[in-house]
Amino acid sequence: GQATPAAFILEVEGSTRWRVIEHQLLAAPDPHACNGPDQAETVAPRCAPTPSFAADNTLALTLPPLSWHLLRLAPENAT
Repeated sequence: GQATPAAFILEVEGSTRWRVIEHQLLAAPDPHACNGPDQAETVAPRCAPTPSFAADNTLALTLPPLSWHLLRLAPENAT
């Protein structure tokens, strides 16, 4: 249901190793929360913990209910 966290697994194929360089999260504890003139930041993007890829080039996350995520990836050897 909508109140249950969701398991998310990203599998990347190929020989390139990846890393997460940014993880942004948009969520609120109250599923009915919304922004308004007096509460412009009730639901706002925030930095979330940066997960790491496993040795098999998979990334496993548990996503909070009703959340939106942005994951920025870069090759592991990029500066």
